[in-house]
Amino acid sequence: MAEEQTETLMRHHRTRNQFNVSRVFLRLFRTPDERFRFLYIQMSLLHDIRYEFQTQQENEELPQAEIFSQALNVKALRFLPDDLTHDLEEMSSRRLLSITRMNVTLEAATEEEMARARTRLEIMLPLLECLDILGYRFGPVSFAFFSQHYKTNALAQALFLVFFLHLEAKGYSQGMEQVFEAVRMSWPLLKRGKAMHNALAQELPHVSKELIDVGHASELTKEEVEVYKGRLREVYAQNKEDLDAFWQRHPEQIL
Repeated sequence: MAEEQTETLMRHHRTRNQFNVSRVFLRLFRTPDERFRFLYIQMSLLHDIRYEFQTQQENEELPQAEIFSQALNVKALRFLPDDLTHDLEEMSSRRLLSITRMNVTLEAATEEEMARARTRLEIMLPLLECLDILGYRFGPVSFAFFSQHYKTNALAQALFLVFFLHLEAKGYSQGMEQVFEAVRMSWPLLKRGKAMHNALAQELPHVSKELIDVGHASELTKEEVEVYKGRLREVYAQNKEDLDAFWQRHPEQIL
């Protein structure tokens, strides 16, 4: 079934639409074989088929895990490990993306479990916005794009609801809560930081250009952070009157 659906997707007219998300992802791969393998991995995971990420055929240039990592743009998602083989193996062996297993979980869900899943669903938009502010991208697509479409896509919201139920049933409840709690704490600060940066860019562009974009701040080493702090002290000393007036105009931007 997975192979048949992969072949159908490869021929489907929507993959020839240059604005279609599937087509954008498929353009990441150099050869039809790599595109086929990427789609086949997805179809296998969705259709409850155990996929072996650690095996590699002699005629294949890219390992199975690398195919998936390339599509996810793992190097840009700095919170993910460089080698996803172990994580993908776990995802496959535990059937975390299996539609069949998700349906079983949904049918067995209690009202309490449904309520928790809906609460987690409310954090999806803040999570997507945080990832966008931090400069992350999912493959070739910005998280702002996903956020915009998620707001009006009832099917996507329903799928995430079932996915959260499924993850809890598989024992990932604590991990999800840690992620969502971090989002609850970080989201207001990131929004204010972005608003401050935008306001400075309009009113004090000579100061704004000295600031590192929040999306790149996590890339700095400890030594670079100290150098950056020193430079900020110099900028403040040189522009103290202008900055004091700015804070008076925008007290809500004080972090």
